[in-house]
Amino acid sequence: MKLEKIPSVKVSFLPTPLEFMPNLTKYFNNRNPLYIKRDDCTGLAFGGNKARKLDYLIADALENGYTTLLTYGGPQTNNGRQIAAAAARFGMKSIILADGIPPKRNFGNILLDLLFDCDLRFIDTISLKKLPEEEYNEAYNILKTETTKKIINEYEAKGEKVYVIPAGSSNHIGILGYVNAMKEIVEQIQEKKIKIDYIVCALGSGGTCAGLYIGKKLYADKDMGNMGNMDFEIINISVSFMDNYKKLKQNIIKLIKKTIEHWDWEIDIDDIEEKLHFEHIQGAGYDIPDKETREAIHLLARTEGILLDPCYTGKAFLGLCNLLQTDRFSKDASILFLHTGGTPALYSRYHLDGFNKDLKFDAKVYKIEITDD
Repeated sequence: MKLEKIPSVKVSFLPTPLEFMPNLTKYFNNRNPLYIKRDDCTGLAFGGNKARKLDYLIADALENGYTTLLTYGGPQTNNGRQIAAAAARFGMKSIILADGIPPKRNFGNILLDLLFDCDLRFIDTISLKKLPEEEYNEAYNILKTETTKKIINEYEAKGEKVYVIPAGSSNHIGILGYVNAMKEIVEQIQEKKIKIDYIVCALGSGGTCAGLYIGKKLYADKDMGNMGNMDFEIINISVSFMDNYKKLKQNIIKLIKKTIEHWDWEIDIDDIEEKLHFEHIQGAGYDIPDKETREAIHLLARTEGILLDPCYTGKAFLGLCNLLQTDRFSKDASILFLHTGGTPALYSRYHLDGFNKDLKFDAKVYKIEITDD
């Protein structure tokens, strides 16, 4: 089935800008032309990459009569925040089942979730941390599955129909958003008459990455338009520690394969598997504050006036900066950084503490002396 025939709704504001970054390019001695794709500007609830995925997921939910959206993630999940906003916009209810325990104060994405009237639930993973990894994973999966069933039964008893969306909206429907994004990127490259040699993006659940690889293959095919200008490498920079990158790659390939089979696309999966490339974690770990990531965020803010987040895009941008200081890119190779959003994480309490420590300043205060005369 052609992508254009798959049902979608307008959740995201498209197309998002693709811009040259002259000041950042100059900062790195004009060695490589640096561009940015602004998917932080997708419009919904401070923007981000999940809005593209929800174009297709919301359409599927509405078409099949669902009234409530349920998803998973960390307490500060960007996916959950955008799902909560989309649910409000389309007259649906939303539930986030988050790992951890409720915070003592509402901040960052949690504050936004509550503003969208989202039902926040928590899986207490803290009590499971003492278990060995294998036992932890088994206990976590049991608790998550049983809790999900309990919540669905609770909502169904009230006449609701619950649509379950995986973490990151990363399934064979959600990743269509980035199949379509690849088409949009290539159209903008053609319109601007530029050449891109590398696309660099954050790697979390793998849905964005999977969609880009499918799109790259799909739109290079003569039957899908043979758009040309597809001769670039995709570099995925992990935002999490992965003990087994081989397993992560297998999971992404499995998702790609399922998507290709479901939509009946003739794509060479072996070619994608061969070219699927990861750069390992940058910074301290998933959503853990670290000075290097904050410095990378500060660099883009002061050179281009663009804000990144400390969980995803800040770490991916740190990875790009590190690569630019090696021989990874040949001279004059053009690089496109995919900004996938997440900026509300800047206002997470634990990240704010780090920024306040780094960005101290001596404020000058001016005043007029007022006398009684």
